[in-house]
Amino acid sequence: MKCIVILGCKQNTSKLNSELMKRAEKAISLFDSNSLIIASGRTTYRIKAESTYIKEYLIERGIPSNKIIEENHSQNTLENAKFSITLIKEKGLICSELIVVTSCYHSIRAGFIFRNMSDIPVMTECVNYERSDSDESKKFLIDALRIYNRII
Repeated sequence: MKCIVILGCKQNTSKLNSELMKRAEKAISLFDSNSLIIASGRTTYRIKAESTYIKEYLIERGIPSNKIIEENHSQNTLENAKFSITLIKEKGLICSELIVVTSCYHSIRAGFIFRNMSDIPVMTECVNYERSDSDESKKFLIDALRIYNRII
């Protein structure tokens, strides 16, 4: 089975923001009858998790609800990986590949984290989206050091 993980991001409105919509559309384009989608993420200050917005959007676009798992506890990329991989294991899912869908500015870091936390082959798919508040190089280095410190 192909497992597709859509990573959440800050959700400041009561509807799916354009960045999450692009990520969801990318996942829809990758989806087939042998796929499962994990909608991942929860911004701390929102009552409704972005994973819920993603799931609702996917259902509106025709993805069967039984093909969507909601992971609504993660608040950062490390937690996206940890909680999504835990869900896969807890549900006994056998994923032949794990496709992480995120924005291009975030894909290297997200891929690095998922590859270091999973024994499932990981690939990333990204959508173009520009963020003015992003300093991905710094975040990548911090995450790499966290993972390195966990290993040694």
